[in-house]
Amino acid sequence: LLQGVPFHFNDMLVSTYTGSFWQLLNPFALLTGVVSSAMITLQGGTYLAHRTEGVVQSRAIKGGVGAALVLLCTFVIAGVWLQSIDGYRITSVVDIAGLPDILNKTVVREAGAWMANYGHYPALWLLPALGLAGAAGAALLLLMRRT
Repeated sequence: LLQGVPFHFNDMLVSTYTGSFWQLLNPFALLTGVVSSAMITLQGGTYLAHRTEGVVQSRAIKGGVGAALVLLCTFVIAGVWLQSIDGYRITSVVDIAGLPDILNKTVVREAGAWMANYGHYPALWLLPALGLAGAAGAALLLLMRRT
């Protein structure tokens, strides 16, 4: 979704996807799938380590720590890669008090658009930092067996 999907609206404003299944499987989309899978696996491993004992708990800890490492690496790679992907910016006036009107918006693709908010609001850098700190903290707590 970050890279956009080809679609159009018919006369009834029903959207229709015009791409193929294989167009969805581009390298960046696959990387974000790995990020999501690692995040879910970390959560599952942490929950399993908390609710079990013995061999199952040890395996859950091992899997959770591995998932945290994969998450940390792929999250950073995806963030760096996203800087080089053209983003979308709404160029029309947005009336926040009005009704949503999809036909009254214009959007352009431009370089650096995904990171523009970080330039306008530097405090937003705390959000990805918290994501990384959360994954690292979860791995550390798993290793300490403090679930």
